Amino acid sequence: VSLGQLSKAGLTDRHVRAWLRAERIVGTTARAVFRMPGAEVTWRQELWVAILAGPRGTVASHASAAALRGLLPPPPNPHVTVARNASGRFAGAVIHHATLAGADRCRFDGIPTTGVARAIVDCAALLDQDALDDLVDAALGRNLSTYRRVRAAWDRAGHVRGGRRLDAAISPFSGSVRLGSDV
Repeated sequence: VSLGQLSKAGLTDRHVRAWLRAERIVGTTARAVFRMPGAEVTWRQELWVAILAGPRGTVASHASAAALRGLLPPPPNPHVTVARNASGRFAGAVIHHATLAGADRCRFDGIPTTGVARAIVDCAALLDQDALDDLVDAALGRNLSTYRRVRAAWDRAGHVRGGRRLDAAISPFSGSVRLGSDV
């Protein structure tokens, strides 16, 4: 829970300090974000901490967005994207800056995140060719995205690092062959 959420619920700074002393809430790696004592620390919880620590509009992205859908293992540190003009300076996460169109944003299990197509585009900068090929194969093979959606997300993103790898990974899906067919 963030300090802002606690304030909106009517708690003052004095209440929050008292709750911290009484261990009704405990601190996290991010300033002004707290967790409930005894709650198991998981990668999803660390991702939520990063999202709550970020400025308004922060979303899970890159490898974290892919991991939410079971397409990649969770990264050691959560990846989040903040607005291009936001400071995005907070601990415990890998911070990316970008302008995200509404078509590139969604919620998955209640977590604000980039869509699968945008996650693929973003991961082109992080993954080697084999890993990116596997990501694209898994996402398109499970019908979580399509060549056209990935291409559209790439067009909205503009120039991306790893563009050649991305082109090589999605080009086999550019034709009219349907996934799962024998043709």
